[in-house]
This record gives sequence, C-alpha cells and structure tokens, in this order.
Amino acid sequence: MTFKDFTSILGKDDLKQICKELKLKHVDNKHDAIAALARFSKRSSNISNFLTGHTSNNSSRVLQMMNKKTPPRYKLSDLARSTLYKLYLIMYLGIDFNLIRDRKLEFMLLCEKTLRETYPVNKDMVLDNASIVFRDKDDFERYFTAHLMYEDFLTRVDEVERCEIVKQVKRLLECIDEDEMARYKSISPWLRRFTPPNVYIKMLEAGIQDLKKSKCEDNYQFALDILSTLISQNEFCVHRKAHWYDEKALVLHSNMCVYDQAAEVLIEGFQSDLSEESKDSLRPRARKLAHQKNITISEHLKKKLLEYSIKETILENNLDARHIYKQPMDRTNKRGKVKFETRTAEGRTVLEAEEYCIAHYISSGEFTHGEHWEGRIVTTIYFLLFWDIIYSKPPNAQGVFITYYQMYPLDMFTESFYENRKTRIDEWLDALAKASTDKVLKIMHDTWDNRPKCELSGINRNIAWLDIAMVASCLGSKAVSAICRRLAVNYKYAHSGFPDLTLWNEFTRKIKFVEVKTDTDKPSMKQIQWMHYLREHGIDTEFCYLGANTMRQRCRTVKNQPDVKSEQ
Repeated sequence: MTFKDFTSILGKDDLKQICKELKLKHVDNKHDAIAALARFSKRSSNISNFLTGHTSNNSSRVLQMMNKKTPPRYKLSDLARSTLYKLYLIMYLGIDFNLIRDRKLEFMLLCEKTLRETYPVNKDMVLDNASIVFRDKDDFERYFTAHLMYEDFLTRVDEVERCEIVKQVKRLLECIDEDEMARYKSISPWLRRFTPPNVYIKMLEAGIQDLKKSKCEDNYQFALDILSTLISQNEFCVHRKAHWYDEKALVLHSNMCVYDQAAEVLIEGFQSDLSEESKDSLRPRARKLAHQKNITISEHLKKKLLEYSIKETILENNLDARHIYKQPMDRTNKRGKVKFETRTAEGRTVLEAEEYCIAHYISSGEFTHGEHWEGRIVTTIYFLLFWDIIYSKPPNAQGVFITYYQMYPLDMFTESFYENRKTRIDEWLDALAKASTDKVLKIMHDTWDNRPKCELSGINRNIAWLDIAMVASCLGSKAVSAICRRLAVNYKYAHSGFPDLTLWNEFTRKIKFVEVKTDTDKPSMKQIQWMHYLREHGIDTEFCYLGANTMRQRCRTVKNQPDVKSEQ
C-alpha cells in the first residue's frame, strides 16, 4: 500500500501517535499529521544507516509504522474483480453506466435506500431482465468484451493508440458472421445498445476525429470507409445517419479537397429516406459548399445543392427578430460568455446576454416575468402530463424496463417510444387539446404533488410550481398539447433546442419564447426548427440579437419589430 492509501484508512489519533513516536511537533489535526509525515518521509536518512548497513529510510520507516496500525485487509484477485464487474454490468443493465464507470453505484444505492434520491419506476412493476438481450453466457461474454474495449478506448489520450484501436474495431465489426448479425438485428431497437456491433459503431464514430487529426491521407481515406460503412447499415445508431452524411462530406471537402464527391454525398443524403428534420441539418453544409468561391464544383451539382439547401420554412431570417444594440464588455478569456454592463436601481451591474435581454423585455412593460429555462420548462410540463404513459409498460414492447433504477424507459430516446404507444399518445394529445386550461393544470398539479421531490426524472424541481402553472395557463391547453406532441413523437431529437427565454405577463396572459444570440453566435438547426414549430402553432417566438454588430450577418433582418437602441 502507498502512503496515500494508508492516510486514507488511518484516523487522526493513529496518525498523531505515529508523529509523536517520530517526535514530530505542531500536529493538531489529521491534515497536520499527514503533512508532517510526508515531510519526514522526504528527509535524507541518518548517516548511521550507512555505517550499520541498514537499508531502511524514512519513507519505508513511516510505511512500516502505518502498516502496524492498520487493521487486517484483503485484496481481491483479478478474477474476483472481473466477476464482480460482470455482475454489476448484468444486474444493473439499463442504468446510467456513468454510475459504475465513476464508481458511484454503491453511493447511488445508499441514496435510494435513504430516500435521498429515488427513481420513478413503480416498485410493483414486473420487470424484464438481461435474459431478454443475452441468450446465454457466450452472448453476454461477446458484449462484455466489446464493452471493455470501449471503456479502454475512452481512457486513451494518445491519438495514434486510438487510431490503432479504431482499425482493430473495424475488423471486428466486419468479422461478425451473418447469423450472429441477424440475431443482433432481431433485437428490439431500444435494446441494441447492449450488442457488440452497436458498441463498435460508437467507437468507430468517435475515432473519426482522431483519424482526421492525424493529417494523413491514408487515415482520411479510412475515415471515409468507416463513414460509408455506418451509412450503409440501418440497424444501429441510425439517428446519427444525417450526421454521418454531413461528416463524410466535410472530410471530402476540407481534408481531401474533392468537392464534386462532397456534393454527391450531400445529394445522396437528401435523396435518402432520412426524415425532413434530419435533412434540414444537411442544408447549411450544402449551402456553404454551393456558395464557396475559391473552389470549383460541376454546375449540375451546384444547381442541385442550391435546390436542396433553400427551404424557406427553416431559414433564420424567416423568423421575427429584435435587435438590441449594446457594446459588450471586453473579455480577458475569449472562450468565456459575453457579458454586458447595465444600470439598475442598485447601481451598475454585469449581466450575461440572457439576463440582459430579460431585463430589457421586462423594463419595456411588455412582460412582467422572464426566466432563462431553455427546454426545462416544456419538458417538465410534458412529464407532468404524460407521466402515466411514460412510466407504464406498453403492450408488446419487452425490455422497456429492466431495472428499478432507470430514470426513463429504455425506448425514451428512440423513435420506438412513440411507435410503442401511438394510440394512447394520440388519444391523450387530442383530449388535452380539447380540455379546459383548469383541467390541464389540475392534471399537472396532481402529478407534481404525488411524486417525491427527490425523484430523478424529467420533472425539474428547480422551477417553482407557480411559474410552471403560469406558463401553462398563458399557453392554453391547445398550445400545451402541440408542444407535447413534438416531444412525444421524437423526444430524443426535440428535447433540446428550445428557445432560451420564457417571458410572460401575469395580467394579460401574453407569453413569448425568445432565442438570444450575440454578434458571433449562430442558431443551431434544432433551435430554428423549434421556433418554426412554435410559430406554426400560433405560439409567439422570436430571436433577440444583442451586441454592437447585430446586423452584420445577412440572415439577421428585422421582421415586425423596430430596432431598439440600448443605453450605453
């Protein structure tokens, strides 16, 4: 055992006694004792050691004294450790694996036992188990081997080592025989995460960035081969397919400088069976490639790119915008958030962009309240209204719940969530849209009161109930139903990207969702899609551009809102 190991085990009194025996002074607490012993260990040994032939030194002497005061201890064999790790993996399949990775599983179990943190799965529910994924020991061992390789890959920092692992993983994926792959494909989509090919694909995708950083043409070509492999399959991590098309075009464009091929990849993506929302994420790349002046692309390919890139419904400048002209403060750390200085009743204060915009909207008298919640407000409303649907087992969908320590059903972040509950979700959405606002609020309040405050779920307790109720009341049942529909149909995609600010007037019941952007910020495609969706359903939304050069980008036109001159 090391010095650090001993000091973590021994108490204050034992350490102080060792210091006393070594005649070390000024030791009042455990911290002082550790520091004194550390200093003593680094001292040169007494010259008498050399004269008498003793080989001990101060460091070994301290360790020997510590060892005598340490109670009996045992070390697990490697086999025992491996067996326990496998047991953890199979017993707690379905939990957030970071709990095991960070060695916090026991702490989690203790918190759950003491009701410090609880989980939403009903303890009376009959759960499925790991046998629904693994047929036998060999099946599990194959997954376990892939899992260990992935965990090892995550710990590596050397790019050359990571690239070598990626090449090995590519061979392993190709070596899976047809019968075995057919077996993996037959597993429900939400359980495929526990199969070797899914693990391999996650590693291959992560390794693409390492291959690109190598600045080696062979590695660029290997990255393209990986992306072609990922795109060609339709069973694992398919929600990432649009990203793979985009990444492949980027490698061809920026690394290989073969612009026609990059254009052809994007066109292939547009002509594939990707959803329209996924294709939207390809449009910025197509637009950039078509308009870049220092490269040459075939005219017929450029024409196609322009046709696919122009979609009026998802353009930034097709949304309302407000401009606030305000010089930001100088930043010593260029990566930090842009901040703005302003006057308040208490004097001058410094605010982040979102806080500044809230203060501006409220000071105008248009709204009485504003919060920087992003999507936390709508996901909380969604969970309050859909709790019974989310946390009950759908018929004919095995393996949705396989442990009581799940925050969500395992299909929550897949398209299967809606497919497995389509009839029930559609009926409930229709009922909500027709219900009175008071009834909607009562349903939400019942869930809010009946669920433990310490429960880990999609309900955000950092938002006060009165604020949640006011937002839902201002929206009305029809708008609440529309927002919940987008979340219910594809929660994985739609749970992020919601506008930054929620603003409302408690007297007029006016409500608006605002996305804040400073001069250099650009909205993501998810943010633009959310804002268009809100507008299509009659929910007020707009951009708020804040800075000294808010009109620098051509897409930032002003629609239906006057320019606003802020105080300097």
